[in-house]
Amino acid sequence: MTTPPAAPRWNLDDLVPGSQAQALDNYLSQLNDSVGALEATRTMLSPGISATDFLDILHRYEAMSKIAGRLKAYAYLWFAEDTQNPAALNLRSRLEHTLTDLGNRTLFLSLWFKSLSDAEAERLMKGGARDFLFDLSDVAFMSSAGLVALHSIAIILRGEKPVDPETGWATLKSIDPSRVSGVQKHIKLLGLQERVADTFENAGFLQYFESFSDVQKAVASF
Repeated sequence: MTTPPAAPRWNLDDLVPGSQAQALDNYLSQLNDSVGALEATRTMLSPGISATDFLDILHRYEAMSKIAGRLKAYAYLWFAEDTQNPAALNLRSRLEHTLTDLGNRTLFLSLWFKSLSDAEAERLMKGGARDFLFDLSDVAFMSSAGLVALHSIAIILRGEKPVDPETGWATLKSIDPSRVSGVQKHIKLLGLQERVADTFENAGFLQYFESFSDVQKAVASF
C-alpha cells in the first residue's frame, strides 16, 4: 500500500520572521504603540473634523489593523498545525486577550462615526480618497472579517450602508457579492498570495475585484 505524501507545511516565517519570541514581542510592542497613536486622536473627533484629519485617523487605524491581522493569522495557523501544542494554545489565548483589550480601547472611533448624521458621514467619505489599491502581498491568510471589510468598502463607495461586520461568518454567508454591481472601478487588489487568492475565489469575489501582480499596472487601471 502506497503511503500518501505528507501534506506541505506552511511557512509561518512569512508572517513572523526570525526568532519567534523576539519577533512576537516586537510586533506586540508595535501594536500597542499604534493603538496609543490612534487613542491620541480622540480629541480630534468632532462633527466638523476635516476630511484630511479624518483620513489621517483612518491611516492610523489601518496600521493598527495590519499588525493585529498578522499576529492573529500567525497564532491561529500555528495552533491549527498542532492543536495539542501548549505553546501555540498559550499564544492564541494570550493574543485573544490582547486583541479584545485593544478592541475596547479603540471602540470609541466606530461609536463616534455611528453617532454622525448621514450628511456629516457623507461629507467625510466624499472628502477622502475614491480609488483604493489594497496591497495584500504580505497577507498570508484572509479571514471572514477581511472579506466582509472589503465588501463593506465597496458598498460604502456606492453610497449605501454596509452589512453588520460583527457577526463574522454569518455576515459573510449572508452578503451578496453581486451587490457591489460588477467589476469595481475604485477598488483593486495587489499581490495576492495563492492561499489568499483561493479564499477570494471560493467566496466569489475575484469576479468583482481585479487583482494585479504589478503595482504600476494596478495604478494605471484606475
